[in-house]
Amino acid sequence: MAMPFDLTPFYDSFTKQLIIGLAIAGAVMMIVGFVTQSWGKAITTAFGTIVIAGFIIIFKNLESIGNWFKSVTFKNAAIGIFDMPHWTDYVPDTQNIINHVIHMLM
Repeated sequence: MAMPFDLTPFYDSFTKQLIIGLAIAGAVMMIVGFVTQSWGKAITTAFGTIVIAGFIIIFKNLESIGNWFKSVTFKNAAIGIFDMPHWTDYVPDTQNIINHVIHMLM
């Protein structure tokens, strides 16, 4: 189903600016973390910046990633309702169980 409006050009131009801004902010926060000798904050900021930028880049190819995941996960004929046994195969035959218990008690 096609969308009534196309935001692809906006996404392409906005993500480039967002990634540049994210890189600048991450670099400044890492420098401040190193200067204040807060090594954990600096390392976490670097890792968080890389993860957020990675998500932004991945979201551009989300449809192709979803198709790849679907083709890897759901192989043809790997999942089918016709190969499964019927649910009544797992229900015990209560009459035979009761007869067996009564026979054992006598």
